[in-house]
Amino acid sequence: MYLKLFILILLLILFVICANRKKMFLNYSFHDLELIDRIRSKYQTIELVSDKQNNYCLFLNGDIQNHNKECYLSHDAMVNVSIYLCKIDSIENMLILGGGDAYPAMIALQHPQVKIRNVEIDDTLIDFVKTNEKMKELTNNAFNNKRVELFAKDAYEYIYTDKNQYDIIIHDIDIDTNQQFYYLEDHDYYIMKHLLKENGVLNYTTDIIDPVLIDIQTYYDNLGIEDEKKYHVLLFETADDFLQLEHNKKHNKDSYFIFDPIILKKEYPNSEVGIMFYENNEKTVKCGNVSYDDEAFIYISKNGFNKSNRDIQFHKYNPKKN
Repeated sequence: MYLKLFILILLLILFVICANRKKMFLNYSFHDLELIDRIRSKYQTIELVSDKQNNYCLFLNGDIQNHNKECYLSHDAMVNVSIYLCKIDSIENMLILGGGDAYPAMIALQHPQVKIRNVEIDDTLIDFVKTNEKMKELTNNAFNNKRVELFAKDAYEYIYTDKNQYDIIIHDIDIDTNQQFYYLEDHDYYIMKHLLKENGVLNYTTDIIDPVLIDIQTYYDNLGIEDEKKYHVLLFETADDFLQLEHNKKHNKDSYFIFDPIILKKEYPNSEVGIMFYENNEKTVKCGNVSYDDEAFIYISKNGFNKSNRDIQFHKYNPKKN
């Protein structure tokens, strides 16, 4: 009797495991995609795919992470704009938390003076990017560059062991690997408070799924921007501006803003937040029929941004006026 019960339980466990793993895979024929390579880590399913237009994308657990024709645009916003907003004249070091696809490191390597430390939880993903020939080509072999110091560790454990401070911190952590969102706010504030230099910049990138963020994007779209400048950043600088950000925290525990803006403004009176949007207009950036999502880039500084870069136009956020 006990043997039969044991076998039944074992079969149920195997069924659940197989069912969950099956959900990680896309129906490639349905999405007009071809699988190039697939590997399974203890955290996620890693898949490199292509389409008939010779586009290449990396999927993690069935979700599109990047696209070879957009990666330079989105990671330019992530990395280069953070550098341009930084008040430090000569950027010396950068911490990338997450970024296991190597694209943030690839862009950072454009700056020859910058020392790069990249902390990614998934060692299997790191090895895949370092050894897969197509990924090496797509990322300019960034993870094999000696200027990139790689750590295969959980970023939220690593931060408490790092005694350095950084000019630029790129927060590109995928919380779907093993963390629960409501535990993260203290970790993220610690990153900003203890690892970011006084005049440094922290960047956080997120999909546009939060209702308040969608409202901010609508405001951004309605600005009627005709300026030829390359980057347009919504600027939050006053206490009232930060109250607008705090409104989101009260109505959505899974807020896009990674820690309490009121606490940030109280502890750092000169702090500023900038938000810029990357929009996949009419979903034209696709791999097969899978579209790359819109993204928001959030920049945070304890003591305000450099406002002298000629490629950046700042826009005051004033929803009552728009």
